Amino acid sequence: LLRETLDALSAAGLSLGPVNAADGETPPGDRAAGALAWRGARARGRAAAVGPAPARDALVVGAGLAGAACAAALARRGWRVARIDRGHAMHDAGSLQPVLAQHPSVTPDDAPLSRLTRAATLLAGAVAGADALRPVGRVQAADDALAERATRTLPAGWVRAVDAREASARAGVALRRGGLWLPRACSADPLALREAWTPAGLRVVEGRRVERLVRTGEVWRALDADGRCIAEAPVALLACGADALPAVDGADRPGSALDALWASAGLRRRTGTTTVAHAPAGALPRCIVGGDGHAVPIDATRVLLGPGGAPEDDDGGSGEDVAARAWRRWADRLVAPPETPPLTPGRPGTRLSARDHLPIAGPVTGAGSGAGSRVGSAPLAGPSVGPGPDAPGLWIAAALGGRGLLWSVLCAELIAAALEHEPSPLEHALARHLDPRRFDRRRPDPRARRGPDTAG
Repeated sequence: LLRETLDALSAAGLSLGPVNAADGETPPGDRAAGALAWRGARARGRAAAVGPAPARDALVVGAGLAGAACAAALARRGWRVARIDRGHAMHDAGSLQPVLAQHPSVTPDDAPLSRLTRAATLLAGAVAGADALRPVGRVQAADDALAERATRTLPAGWVRAVDAREASARAGVALRRGGLWLPRACSADPLALREAWTPAGLRVVEGRRVERLVRTGEVWRALDADGRCIAEAPVALLACGADALPAVDGADRPGSALDALWASAGLRRRTGTTTVAHAPAGALPRCIVGGDGHAVPIDATRVLLGPGGAPEDDDGGSGEDVAARAWRRWADRLVAPPETPPLTPGRPGTRLSARDHLPIAGPVTGAGSGAGSRVGSAPLAGPSVGPGPDAPGLWIAAALGGRGLLWSVLCAELIAAALEHEPSPLEHALARHLDPRRFDRRRPDPRARRGPDTAG
């Protein structure tokens, strides 16, 4: 059975052989656990030895974290990719922050959100561009009982319960309470990340806004406001904010195939403003500190204070008021809070999130089918997923909800693996939670009859 399996994998074009631990390459001729070697080589940006590949072209709308990660994931696999953005840098169009941070979730029941953020954190450190990540770790404030329950069945290498003393030692500042310690959580400089996610051969188109996507035959054409074609390709991937989404025209009927997706996903915008504090040593953490808002070290003198609490906490008042509230939240966590240092309010940022707080990553269907706006055709995992009659090459990575550094690589690798018919980086049950069609599957069928024992 093992020999038959290896023969089948070899016939499918996989180069089988043991992995060289030093560089991840697979020497030809030795037949062993080749599928994992093949997957690992592709994730690290090395082309797998699968023989000649057909021409593969894609255009990516958006150069923020999602767009940059998706474009890089396809380019590393040998695709010809045009990354189009209305701005002139990922730092302008995607993240407006001086530093980015991963915000994993840990729950006592290890719910899908918890498992997905764990998978996203681990995957981000395994793909090309991981050198731009700083493994600073994260202290998450939590009650002792909750922290103990949440870590009971999870590996200590991922998360540990820590008291206030150890939490303070990890953070380098005296904290009032302990909680969870996540050593693998990372921060990143957006400019360094942009450089890492711009591989050689990637076509970068900046300062051009895509107003419409038009399906013509087998090709998507990205048009500007004057109707001029910016780029065209059989595969189009939307990875831009809601305010920058182009209108989508299918071949049979005009109109956006995204309308139904936005309605079913319950997407909402939330505006938040960060603050840069020029903090003294006693208030400058050396790791990410989360809880009500977050604190992320930028450099040796500055810390980024993120929004927290109710949405109105950061939406109301002047920039100075928002900055003062952010500092008070941070100072209240410290055993000996210092005097208020100089504070610089950041620019407000808009976060788009779905009602289940998970991103949307997968094929958009219904564009040009003539059957109306319909979202999703199949789960994102499995060999049958890809452009087809119901999904003519239109894909989306959106609703990262303020966790762009965490979700972007996971969404990019899911989509790239599906387009390449690679093994999915996620198990099927977890991948379904990111599938655009998941919201439609949760809707009750109005035609179904309710029996006498059905609860209201």
